[in-house]
Amino acid sequence: MGCDHRIDNSVVRSAKHKLLTLVCKHVTQAAGVVLGTLSVAIASATVAPVPCRHRRRLRLALFVAIACASGSAQATDTPAPAAIVAMIDAGQFHAAEAAITAALARDSVDAPSRAALEFQRERMRRIRLDFNLDADAAKARVRTQIPDLTDAEFAGWDAAGLIEHQLIDGEMRYFQRAPSNLFLLGEAARARRAKPAPPHVGPMEVANAHHREVRDAALASGRASVAPRHVRVTQSITVHADAVPAGETVRA
Repeated sequence: MGCDHRIDNSVVRSAKHKLLTLVCKHVTQAAGVVLGTLSVAIASATVAPVPCRHRRRLRLALFVAIACASGSAQATDTPAPAAIVAMIDAGQFHAAEAAITAALARDSVDAPSRAALEFQRERMRRIRLDFNLDADAAKARVRTQIPDLTDAEFAGWDAAGLIEHQLIDGEMRYFQRAPSNLFLLGEAARARRAKPAPPHVGPMEVANAHHREVRDAALASGRASVAPRHVRVTQSITVHADAVPAGETVRA
């Protein structure tokens, strides 16, 4: 390869990838991504049960968490055993992994059941990637904005639900963006910043037509998952000259 090459792929996938924690955790994650053109079926927008005092601060972003889902969502039509899903939802990852390993070792497991079990294993892996901070790491990140942060302040904001966390195998883990999200959710935290700055407001963090559609549909139907959307994403990568031997496949 004598020059940079742009590699585009036209893989199309229509399976739903909803690998997130329960709605009550108030955390969202993008749907599964593959190299090239991707067609992802987003099952619904999910309305998170946010306390009234925080709703305006959330700017409706958490009301319409596209691709947010509970543990019962599957990549196949065959669900994993309910007990395993319940273990993961409860943060009992070691027990769930042992149950998945035992189930996969059975000679009788069929392909759909295997896929469902592997989906739950992948869900745990992704949750761990998202909740990759312990308390000390989370405090350290907050202290980059509030150098004199006290443990009592952190504990109070945490107890108020302003610092996204999940208990995993008995250890409290914090969402990787929880420290920065704190300043979106907490007025007191914003006021304590050493260098005050206005919050970054993305296009989906202010009320728009889709937010109103989701809210109205949820209130009218009494359901948490409403207003489904189908999203198409195009991706490409550029590799350096001679970085990939001829005939090799580039995976990303």
